[in-house]
Order: sequence, then structure tokens, then C-alpha cells
Amino acid sequence: LPNAKDFGGISGKVLCEKSFVMFEALAKEFFGRTTLVSVGGIDSADEAYRRLKAGASLIQIYSAFIFKGPALNREINLGILERMKRDGFNHISEAIGSDRR
Repeated sequence: LPNAKDFGGISGKVLCEKSFVMFEALAKEFFGRTTLVSVGGIDSADEAYRRLKAGASLIQIYSAFIFKGPALNREINLGILERMKRDGFNHISEAIGSDRR
């Protein structure tokens, strides 16, 4: 990463695409065999939903939580529900890994 230092300091949006590419590679091998957790640059319902559809059963937010505050949790959860409804999913288990099927 171009913003890398010798130690510490890399988090948030700068990691989003690289972490998604890494997650995709892992999900290709392990989806359906173990519980997958996606992390890195997740700061919106769109990104959280993309990770779920790619195979994540869980997502982790950290930097976005610090910068946007605890209301972000509700915003992401409600946004995921809206996207699930739009896509015709009745339960989150239907959305998880839907891009892998």
C-alpha cells in the first residue's frame, strides 16, 4: 500500500479494495466450509452488503465506527435490510454468499 509505514497506521477506507480482493480469494476456497469474517474499510451498508453477498457471515467495522460514531451500526443494519428486501431475500442467510452460488 502506498500509505504504508514501517509499523502501524493503516486502517479504514484505504484498505477496502485490497481487503475485499483478499476476502474474495479466501471465500472462493472456504465458503460453505467455515464461518467467514470480512474486515477492512467497511464503512457503509453498501460495503457491508457486498461482503455478505461475497460470503461473509460476519463483518467487522472499526475505523468507521470511530469516525462516524455508534449510529453507524443502526445505519448499516437498516441498510442491509433495505438491500435484502430489494433483492428478494427474506432472511440474511439467503443473502450470505449469494454471489458465490
